[in-house]
Amino acid sequence: MSVTQTNRDLSLLNSDFKKKVDLFLKEAGDRIFVTEAYRSQERQEHLYSFGRTRKGAKVTWTLESEHTKGRAIDIAFK
Repeated sequence: MSVTQTNRDLSLLNSDFKKKVDLFLKEAGDRIFVTEAYRSQERQEHLYSFGRTRKGAKVTWTLESEHTKGRAIDIAFK
């Protein structure tokens, strides 16, 4: 997967965290959706470069994201 592509595959999450995500999504119903789940360290570094060495607004504040460990998701409301 390219560093410019988001990954929404929940099966790549840490198994304990995935159980919590599954319950959260079930309770939230169709009000929310996952915009990104697991991300590679390379993607994290790519995102971190925005607003620093790459043109654009800053989109993350860390190089050590829980996303790279499969323990974070980003969500949005419908």
